[in-house]
Amino acid sequence: MLATIYYVLWKFIKNSGIKYYLAIILYSTQEKVHKGRSLIWLVMKMKVILLNYDYSYLNSLSVQKAMRLMAKGKVTVEKYSEKAINTITKKVLVPLILRLVYLVRKIYRKALAWSKKNVMARDDYQCVYCGATDKLNIDHVFPQSRGGKSSFENTVTSCIKCNNKKGGRTLAEANMFYWKRSYRPYQPTVMEFMQKHLNSSGVLELLEEAGLYK
Repeated sequence: MLATIYYVLWKFIKNSGIKYYLAIILYSTQEKVHKGRSLIWLVMKMKVILLNYDYSYLNSLSVQKAMRLMAKGKVTVEKYSEKAINTITKKVLVPLILRLVYLVRKIYRKALAWSKKNVMARDDYQCVYCGATDKLNIDHVFPQSRGGKSSFENTVTSCIKCNNKKGGRTLAEANMFYWKRSYRPYQPTVMEFMQKHLNSSGVLELLEEAGLYK
């Protein structure tokens, strides 16, 4: 166990490019916390919120990546967490919220790559035909067996029951409708997905609590 933690920290030190991290006290492995996990292990499993220069949400990063951005001067710290990494000379506070020192523009309108996971996330992990939230898969609106493409505009989230009911038919042929009549499958952008994650992950509440969002 100790050898594993030494290896993880060595990788962190090597990749971070920050010389004083060589002074991290590895004996913190003796500081037991919940379920026997070490403090170092818990800190490395934390997520750090990354904001764009205009305070819009971008992503959630590992502590290792967050420290790397800080070392390169690419971010400013908006709020620190209550965790810290002990060094010989001082305690290094672990950031909770970072903000880029420059504005990232191109990512906003970039089309998201198609995948089954992204289709389900777009549809809020609900069957678009009945609203079920378990035993989900992907359905091709225009059947794949008849040349239907795997694209956002032609794929939706469906439960196995509705998928089997529809089979290789179109919605009209199967006399089926979308659960929400106004729903239409669409190609989402990266920005739309970031906003969806912001609203569903609890990050928004954390940013509001920090006074960065109203």
